[in-house]
Order: sequence, then structure tokens, then C-alpha cells
Amino acid sequence: MVITASVRIGEAAGGEARCETRQFSALPGGLAALVGWLCGHGVTAAGMEGTGVYWQAPWNALNDAALKWRFTMRWTGAAFASVAS
Repeated sequence: MVITASVRIGEAAGGEARCETRQFSALPGGLAALVGWLCGHGVTAAGMEGTGVYWQAPWNALNDAALKWRFTMRWTGAAFASVAS
């Protein structure tokens, strides 16, 4: 299984923002790389959408990294949010 993540990077002094997208394995090593990549870009909040139970591993990785997150379950439209302390 593959996780696709994007980071929106703002340019200084009113320049145009750009988006960087990467794919990561959903296995523990890939999840660690995902968190490292997000934190390396200075990301403090993340959003994700998931189906079935596939959201659990990435959610745990984001939660363990103390990132703020927002999660939407696609099939129900239910949304959950957590604010890291």
C-alpha cells in the first residue's frame, strides 16, 4: 500500500506557493519517512482522508509525531480533529 502526501510551500515576499508531492510506503519505515518529510518541511498540521481501516497506521504516525491533524472518513463524511499540546 502507498500513501501519497503533498506539502504546500509558500514562497517568501509574496511569491507564488508551490506544491510538492511524494509517495511513501504504508509500512513502518515508510511512515517514519513520511513524518520526517513533513517535519522537515516545518509542517505542524496535517489533514487526511481514509477508507476502511487503512487510515489507522498513518493516523498513529502523525499522532505520535504530535502533529495537529484532521481526518475525514470518506464513506460517512464524519470528521475528527486533534490538537497537539
